[in-house]
Amino acid sequence: MKVIQGNIDRGREAMDLMYKTAEDERADIMIISEPNRKKAIRGRLHVDKKLDVALVIRNMQQKVRGTGSGDGYIWVELEEVAVFGCYISPNVKCKLM
Repeated sequence: MKVIQGNIDRGREAMDLMYKTAEDERADIMIISEPNRKKAIRGRLHVDKKLDVALVIRNMQQKVRGTGSGDGYIWVELEEVAVFGCYISPNVKCKLM
């Protein structure tokens, strides 16, 4: 199983390039941080609740058994593996203990 991952920064052209790269590399799965929101809504993407991270199952022979999402994360369970994508903005302020 081949996975490709990238941060698109919401760009349409960057997302098109990632799809082309996944096709050229014969990637089965794409994990996309900051996908283009319009393309994510229209496409066959599994997305989190904020549209900050998306998963694309390109290999149609991979059967999806389940999915789930929340704020900043998405998971897809396939027959042999579960794939997770997550995103946290660099602008989020976190307190350290």
